[in-house]
Formats: sequence, structure tokens, C-alpha cells
Amino acid sequence: MGLEPTTNPVMRRGSSNDASKMHVPWWGDDLTPDLQYLYDRLGRVSEVKRRVGNNSASFLTHAEYTYTAGDFVLNEELSHRDTDGNGTLETTFDLDRKYDSRLRPSGWEFRKGTTLDHSTGYGYDSIGRLQKVDSTYPVPTSADHTYAYESNSYGLINTVTNPGHTVDNTWESYRNHLDRKQNIVSGSDVSSYDYAVNDIGQRTQNDMTGTAFDNVTRTYQPRYFNYS
Repeated sequence: MGLEPTTNPVMRRGSSNDASKMHVPWWGDDLTPDLQYLYDRLGRVSEVKRRVGNNSASFLTHAEYTYTAGDFVLNEELSHRDTDGNGTLETTFDLDRKYDSRLRPSGWEFRKGTTLDHSTGYGYDSIGRLQKVDSTYPVPTSADHTYAYESNSYGLINTVTNPGHTVDNTWESYRNHLDRKQNIVSGSDVSSYDYAVNDIGQRTQNDMTGTAFDNVTRTYQPRYFNYS
């Protein structure tokens, strides 16, 4: 048996001036706080307010949103918290998204108050493929995680290099089927997967070697895509 509200929720819409709009959900029970949604002139959500108590006329800013100039790309989110319920905002979380000149995500920074808690940076190669990822923004020249691609292909990943760990992919020379995947940790072959694929692209066998396995071979029934 679930919890049932004493009254049916009712939603009410309101409006404001200055060419902006306000959406006010109003719930008839006492379980859900009232929220106000404020929009800018382009129809984008700019602020969310939350009522202080069910019967109060006061609202606190719950979240704020800003956008990059001239487009609809979300740039920054501020989330405010009244942690002790006293009607005062004590904590603010800030998620700041970053973009390059082509509006590709170049990273983000997350702060609690003014203290940087976590960040990530992205970098791209000359034809727009993800090339590096790092735990700092902007992404440094020597990033923690790098991606290299097969020559004469756009999306086939050849290697993924991480601190102490490298993933090495080998592709068939005449079609886009993975022939072998190898995980190397500190120079040691931890796990390798050597695949066999039939003429119509169905995987028929997988030989698993490396320190993580006891040399396991799996054979597949291509008709059903199961292994035996």
C-alpha cells in the first residue's frame, strides 16, 4: 500500500511582465513544495524558485541558469541549498560548462561555494575527433587520457592510453570488424581478446588470453549469436 495524499494535486499557471514568463506549479497536498519557473526573452529557463514553507509568501532561489551569448547552449548552472530549513541559502553548487569556438564541449568545472571540487577538460584533433581527456581544465598538452585512431578511418579507435593502462585495438584490414583487443597494464598483457568473424560479419570465436584468464576459447553459433 502506498502513501496517498489527502487531496488531489492541482497545477496552476501564472504569468509575469517584462516579456518573460513564469510557470507556477501549485500542489494541493503538503508533500511537494511550490516552485516557480522564470524564463528569459528567448524562452529559456533562467531561474527556479522554491517556496519557503507551504504557507509562506516567500520564495528562495533554488537554481539559476545562464547561456552562452547568442545561442541556446547552457553555460552555467547554480544550485542553491537551504540545508537546515531556516529559510536562508547556505550552500551553492556551481557547474560551469566550457565550449570551444566551434561550440564543442571543452570541459567543465564544478565548485562547492568558491572551492573547485572537480573539473574535466576535452581536446580534439584537427578533424574534430575526441583526442584527449584530463581531470583539469583547460586540458593540458600532455593529458591523462588520449585517443588515437586508425589511419584512413574517422571513428575506428586504435589505442586508448590512460595512466598505467593502454587499450590496443586491431582491426581487420578490409572491413570495420575488431580483430583483437588487448589491455596492457604496466607493460603486462592482462587480457587479450582475439576474435574470428565469418564472411557475413558474425563473430564465430573468441580466444581470451592474458594474466586475467586461463586461456579460454569461446565458439559461437552465428545463426543465433550465442556461444557454446
